[in-house]
Amino acid sequence: MKNIPINLTIFFTLPSLAGAAIVSFEAESGSLGSAFTIENGALNASGDAAIVPIDINDDFTTDQPTSAAHVVTYNVTFDTADTYDLWFRVGTDRGSAINSQDSVFTAARFGVIDTTSDSPADWTSMNRFRITQDEFIWFNVSAGDAPTSSGYNRNSTTFNVAAAGDQTWQLGGREENFRIDAIAFVSTNEFDGLTALEATSRLDASLIPEPSSTMLLGLVSIALLGRRRRA
Repeated sequence: MKNIPINLTIFFTLPSLAGAAIVSFEAESGSLGSAFTIENGALNASGDAAIVPIDINDDFTTDQPTSAAHVVTYNVTFDTADTYDLWFRVGTDRGSAINSQDSVFTAARFGVIDTTSDSPADWTSMNRFRITQDEFIWFNVSAGDAPTSSGYNRNSTTFNVAAAGDQTWQLGGREENFRIDAIAFVSTNEFDGLTALEATSRLDASLIPEPSSTMLLGLVSIALLGRRRRA
């Protein structure tokens, strides 16, 4: 058996500093109240799943969820202290009118928030996400605009993160069949100078997990073993 020299170069991918400015996650990764369900195979959903409010009493006189059953709670890890905009990747029930079943409650601050609070500092409603096609679309709910729509009701939803670490954040169901696919906190100036398509492409890419160093080393080991067997 000949000794065959193997020239093996290993590239380690270090986390991108720019990536820390986008903190994204799947909507179904949170702790869902009983008035939410997970819909698999929804449209062009990232991760092939989205969350959908059910059993909503359609009380539009308030700006907060009616009970804890209508709340989803997330643990969000921030690597960088900064001011962040809130983005949603959402879709509506196209069997309904354009301006119906297109709203959600969002927590206006971090923490576990009482659903009986009607303070705008705690909860706010996001309404009139005008989606005209059968697919999920990213909306910057902090800026009040999006690639294909504008004009939905909002209060200030910019989030200040004083130090790196974990934060609790919540959303609440407001209308049935409003599908939420993914959520992102993005540094407020991160997308300055980008087109809407470039910004949403960055957001889509942020949802794809990078391979870990352990996975990369495992692949290298498999390749090395195969070379030795062929030798």
